Amino acid sequence: RAAAPAGEASVDHRGDLLASLADAQRDAGDADAARKTELERLALLEQAASKAKTPTEAQVHDYARLTTLVSLGRADEAVSLLEARVRELPESYEAHARLASALMSAKRDREALAPLERAISLAYGPRKARYLRQKSELCERLGNRDLARLAAEQEVAELTALKGGQRDAARLAEAEARKRSLSKPAGAPP
Repeated sequence: RAAAPAGEASVDHRGDLLASLADAQRDAGDADAARKTELERLALLEQAASKAKTPTEAQVHDYARLTTLVSLGRADEAVSLLEARVRELPESYEAHARLASALMSAKRDREALAPLERAISLAYGPRKARYLRQKSELCERLGNRDLARLAAEQEVAELTALKGGQRDAARLAEAEARKRSLSKPAGAPP
């Protein structure tokens, strides 16, 4: 990421501040002000992405653009943005995972499974475990408890294999509980 000129906050920082302001405005009941702030944030991010020299540089802003578009009720635009990014960066696990998130936000869960699978195949470490959890949750929503359980089992295996500072006992305990829950018949008590 390029450094901001002296005395000026980076695009990331300004975007984060605008997101926080929009959240505060929403919490205060001022949906119109929040929408205007989100539009300002989107314009800032779009401008920064358009100035990027490569798709990899532009990708830095994709997560914030995704969340802003979804917040504005424009999830289908986020899908288009991330479909293009996947074409530009087919080996980027982030591009595939973000496309899956955009599809889920657009209520296109079935379509989200393929890019999520691709993200899992490209990712490693804690991110791979996180994507496996997303897959488990998605498969359960789609009514496929067997695939949901299998993804939970894979998540447990990934989390168990992590070493040192990447190891997270709380996440592992959550994954193990999820796996146990999915191993029981649907509707069975916890």
